[in-house]
This record gives sequence, structure tokens and C-alpha cells, in this order.
Amino acid sequence: MADTRNLTANNIAAIVREQVIATITAEDERDKQKRIGPSDLGDTCEYCLGSRLLGQLAKREFSVYPWLGTAVHLWLENNEKNPQVTNEQRVEVGEIPGYGRIRGTLDRYDAEHALVGDYKLLGNDRIKAMKKAYIINADGTVTIHDERLWQYYVQINAYGVGARRAGYDVDWVTLILIPRGGSGSINNLEVLAFPINEDVVDEALARAQAIYDYVQEFGTEGLESDPACYACSAAGRW
Repeated sequence: MADTRNLTANNIAAIVREQVIATITAEDERDKQKRIGPSDLGDTCEYCLGSRLLGQLAKREFSVYPWLGTAVHLWLENNEKNPQVTNEQRVEVGEIPGYGRIRGTLDRYDAEHALVGDYKLLGNDRIKAMKKAYIINADGTVTIHDERLWQYYVQINAYGVGARRAGYDVDWVTLILIPRGGSGSINNLEVLAFPINEDVVDEALARAQAIYDYVQEFGTEGLESDPACYACSAAGRW
């Protein structure tokens, strides 16, 4: 054991800070994932999706928000008490010929109500905006006015398709929006529920296929960046 009696409080604080940051920022299995998954299929930015398909998209600087989301997922998995609910189930959504199979981990499957769920840890303002960003039409289709919600909508339907392919009954897909910040009240948790839509997943896979075929021949420079894309903005692409 080291003799720490000659260290100052500032020395100790710096040591602990460095150790904790190293633990928090250590790569996990999600960080090592190189292939696209369900969360990428609805990305409205052609350039970023094409770059991911080529394995070329630069890694984002570490943020505590995804880390907090991972911690919440782990807590929910370890503390689920409902016997009808299965957590963290690997599913296969489909295949992009030439690229490979698209797989992901489904957060929540509720056998009693034939639904899948995906957890999102969001700020209260974002949750409020998402509640107002869609309409379920009389024919069961969904109209969405928010690009981030659209990406989540494609993702959760992709998980629903994957669950069906695995033999589960799925009628509904849900986004479980857990509040981060604000008052911290659990009463701010919201659930957005949609009838499952396999067509939107087929369309997303076809789009990804077209982008993959394009980048194999021409690379990514001819692809458009979404004006709302944070990664492209940070990289100075527009």
C-alpha cells in the first residue's frame, strides 16, 4: 500500500478524478460495435449512414449522456420484476446484401401485451417536444414532424420486426421516454405507443441498401448531409 500521508487534498482529488473518468470512459461492447444496427436505419443523414456502412464515421467525443443511458438500461434489466417482460434480447432485423445482417438488442418485450419497448433517457423539454411531434392517423399510419423522433420510430419498428422474426407476437411498439434533469419527478416519464409498421422497416432497409451500393462504387462525397445532423455540423460539412 502506498504511503499517501504526504499528499495534499488536491493530489487525492486529482487521482480519484482520473481513476473515475478512466472507468466511465472505458470502451464497452457497444463502443466496439463497427456494423450498423436498428438505431442507424432511420438516420436522415445520407452521408453519416453511408460513412457508417463503410466503417468510416469518426467516433464522437465522449459524452456522459449515452453513458447515463447505458447505466439506466442495465439497472432496468437487473431490476425487472414482471415475469411477462423479457429484457435485452438479441434480434435480427434483416439483411443488406453485400453488407450483412442487421442485428440489435431489444430493450423490452412484454408478452402479455404483445409489445416491444425501447428506453430513451431525455431532457424534459425534449420529451414534451416529442409528445407533440406525431399524429396517429385513422388508418393506423403515423405522421411524424421531428427527425429525431422519426429515427426512433424506425428503430423501434425494426426491433418489432426482429422480435417477430424471433417468433414473438408483436402488435405494438413503444418508446419509453425517461426524464433526465428538471425536477427529477418520475411523473414526467412518457410512453409513445404506435401500431407496428413493417413497411417502414422494409423502406429503411431498401434505402440503406441503395446507399451501401452507392458508396461501394463512389464513396461518400456525393451523399447529402442532413442540415439538422449534429455530426456533420461539428465536422464543418455545411
